[in-house]
Amino acid sequence: MASGTEIVLTPGNVLRQVDAGELRERAWTAFSRRIAALQWSGVPDDWDPQEFLDQIPHGAPLEEILAEGAPATVLSLHIETLAGVLIDNPLHDNLDPQEVLLYHEEKYWDRASATLFQQPLDPDYRKTLVAVQRMTGAADQKEADAAIRTAWAVYHGDDPMAPLLTPDMVRAQRRFLTTVYPPTGHAYWGGVGPDALTARLINDVEAEGCGEPEDGTFITQTLTHPRMSPAQRRHCLTIVGRCISSYPALATAASQAVAANPNLLWDDAQDLLEKLPGPTRDRWRNALASAQRRHDEVTLSATQVVTDDEPDRPDLPVVDLNH
Repeated sequence: MASGTEIVLTPGNVLRQVDAGELRERAWTAFSRRIAALQWSGVPDDWDPQEFLDQIPHGAPLEEILAEGAPATVLSLHIETLAGVLIDNPLHDNLDPQEVLLYHEEKYWDRASATLFQQPLDPDYRKTLVAVQRMTGAADQKEADAAIRTAWAVYHGDDPMAPLLTPDMVRAQRRFLTTVYPPTGHAYWGGVGPDALTARLINDVEAEGCGEPEDGTFITQTLTHPRMSPAQRRHCLTIVGRCISSYPALATAASQAVAANPNLLWDDAQDLLEKLPGPTRDRWRNALASAQRRHDEVTLSATQVVTDDEPDRPDLPVVDLNH
């Protein structure tokens, strides 16, 4: 996934024969026509842009903000343009295009969930489920069920009041995931769009937290869950590695999991270093080093506390073995 031939295309290379404004215009027309064709063909759509916009405060046009930041890429321009088509409005600085696309994606989950379940899945759990599905992947039904059971355990933590995940529920959730994200290639199922959306989804779930605080972070719980196969752990680390260029905090969360579980994750974490591009590789290497230092400090501190708490013992008499 991350070890293919690296082809570096800078914004200058990609946009050599067309400027960003023209690319936006072409993309706007193409996306609008495709959406209209889907609607004419009878594909159901309950998307209400005003429902989304009512939640977002207005600000300056997003184009002004982008002009001051890093150079745009074709992917970022397409994401921005598709978001604009969906809300039928120019974007502004309070509106993240990825937020628009993920909100639209959740409406898609709503429709599928309403069709496949007598009682629709809890939206917060469903978001965790899709994030785990994308992170861990699955080669067969056994790994698919492992991903579902992992998502359930991560979301509910050690809550004694959590409902029991029955085999029927696993089958229903497996059917839901394969319906919304049909398999591609040799995988058991597909997943949420490009890396940019995957990164935003994982970051959102990580930031929102799952279960009790003492259970650790979402990424840590997923990486270390006993149901995960070695291949799924590697897949998970690779996905996180591809996300940390957009969300550096994910490197911190994943590296802490590695430092605390070296027997389980250290080799895969080192393999990932060889697959990541330069700046991201450096960020991952630094995160691993920092996490290891913190883990060693905490371990040493805990050892000292245990030693200090030991009761004073009386001096034992010295025995002269010569007598």
